[in-house]
Amino acid sequence: TSSWITVDGLDLYGQTDQVYYWDIVAKSFWEPQATGMKGGLAVKVDGQHITIKNNHIHDWYQKAVEIKDGRYVNVEGNIIHDIATTSLSGGHGIMRQQKGKEFKDDDDPNYYRWDISENLLYRVEQRIYSWVPSKGYITMVIDEGKSILIDDPKDTDNHQEEMKARIRNNVVAYGSVDAIRLKSTPNLEVTNNSVYQVGQDADGIIDKKGDTNTPKFINFVCKNNAVQTVTNVFAVNIKTAVTQGSSSISVSDNVAMDGKVQTYGKSGVIEKSGGQLFIDPANGDFRINSSLGGLPSNLGVETTVLESIADKATLFGANVGSSSFVVDHLRLTQTILDNIPGINDGKDGNENVFKDSGKMNLGANNPNITYKVVDGYWKDKRKSPNKQEFRLNKVYYTWYRDIERNFKNESGEKYERICWGASEIMQNHVFPHEWLTVSQIKSTSDYTQINGYDNKLTLDGDLLIEFKNFTPKEGDEFDLMVAKSIVASSNNSGKLFNRVIFKGLAVQPEDYTLEIVEKSSNVKALRLKIKSALAIDDEINFSRLKVSPNPSQGSFFIESDNEIENIRMFDMQGRDITSCLNIIRIDRGYNVKTNNIKSGLYIIKANNFSTRVVIK
Repeated sequence: TSSWITVDGLDLYGQTDQVYYWDIVAKSFWEPQATGMKGGLAVKVDGQHITIKNNHIHDWYQKAVEIKDGRYVNVEGNIIHDIATTSLSGGHGIMRQQKGKEFKDDDDPNYYRWDISENLLYRVEQRIYSWVPSKGYITMVIDEGKSILIDDPKDTDNHQEEMKARIRNNVVAYGSVDAIRLKSTPNLEVTNNSVYQVGQDADGIIDKKGDTNTPKFINFVCKNNAVQTVTNVFAVNIKTAVTQGSSSISVSDNVAMDGKVQTYGKSGVIEKSGGQLFIDPANGDFRINSSLGGLPSNLGVETTVLESIADKATLFGANVGSSSFVVDHLRLTQTILDNIPGINDGKDGNENVFKDSGKMNLGANNPNITYKVVDGYWKDKRKSPNKQEFRLNKVYYTWYRDIERNFKNESGEKYERICWGASEIMQNHVFPHEWLTVSQIKSTSDYTQINGYDNKLTLDGDLLIEFKNFTPKEGDEFDLMVAKSIVASSNNSGKLFNRVIFKGLAVQPEDYTLEIVEKSSNVKALRLKIKSALAIDDEINFSRLKVSPNPSQGSFFIESDNEIENIRMFDMQGRDITSCLNIIRIDRGYNVKTNNIKSGLYIIKANNFSTRVVIK
């Protein structure tokens, strides 16, 4: 509530780069105020006549600057980066959140109510799905992490119609969602900003109807902004402002590179594609690339401001650029599911109660939780989520349904639950006998692994081991799970799993072991070891395909009692060499020419049947 305060020249370091990402997901998702959280808000403003300038604000999990109930706030010349990377309930660079305060007097016309100017913001990117317990639902999408966000001011007495505000001369780059998000605000100027977004969900300048009926976008100015995004998102979308403000809206000399544009019929945005709007954004050079031609003369952040920003970034050691982080939706979703308090932890009666009704069992037959595909725009395209609703992420849902369609238990029934085998589990955990656990192997150093830390994992159900473009050799080992204790379920007669299913190999491991071993002191591992070279699976049905001559030289003929479809050929290392063949249809069969194939033993597959062929 103070007034006339200046925060100038500080290095405000929230230390989220010192926190292990998966610790936050596994330990804190269900209790957002629990352990492991560092660096919430760097600067929170409630007073009037506050200036925040020339600061280096970085590595905060929530926000760099929150203007909550502030008035006459100047946020100028700050270098802001790596914000919201471990956020669980939103997370933004500069957020003007003013819904809770209504000023009962007119604004002083000599001051902007808030002025966000000449800042550099980059890598404001939420990496974990938002979970605000008070909402009572989880959408499992990354839809927060706006670099600059303004909320509509509360207004019931029309005093705020006299306010004025602006966002100008800011460089905003490499965010994961919106670069500049606007809500209904009167007398707002958005001018000379340079925006560079490379993410598939990262919009540029975009507006949205406010949460209150008043005020609206009136006297809105949008000029000289330079925005480059990818093609499938919005570079500029000011439809709401144009609709609300009608003739009072001024739009001119903006450029949108590659991304979509929506101005509801208002001209003033030049659309470009297939080029680079800025000189060298990867190295922090956001000067306009004038070689594109046809650009307004006063486009983007002013040259003197760019020079000042570059000098400060060098002074603070801040290197502009995108992060290498990629959200692993399968692992992220599975880790969240595996750490719901009390669920599948081997104890009866302590299951988590999701808000105030119903157990969150997550079984396929549970009526209390609704699984739905999330496309990231549920507020615009569908009804708002209901209380007690849990919507699976689209990537996870698609993977889950694909496995569900192709694999059944020994009784031919669907599995109650399918697990992606690369989660981080912070509680004792049981894999029930109705479950299928899926582990994927890409190489001896790249494969899914469940980490149970200091906890107990109880194994049961089935295990699907999927090889992705990789054929194991004799002696290869893979630790599919690690934990302090790994045991077989007492209900499973000592077996680790009911069934072990291999996928992705033309031939199957003839001799392998899957056993619990001591990896190191107090750490056990579920280890898959290939003990001998691969051999042909004896259970393959060879009677349905006929190859002649066999052995063959140069070509052979393949026929079957059934219609032949999808002929493929594999060598003994499991490599698909079908592209080396010349396959010609003749009557009820096919002539297969093999002039470019080396001598050896091969597997021919067609439909669901296989047979051997020897090439001389």
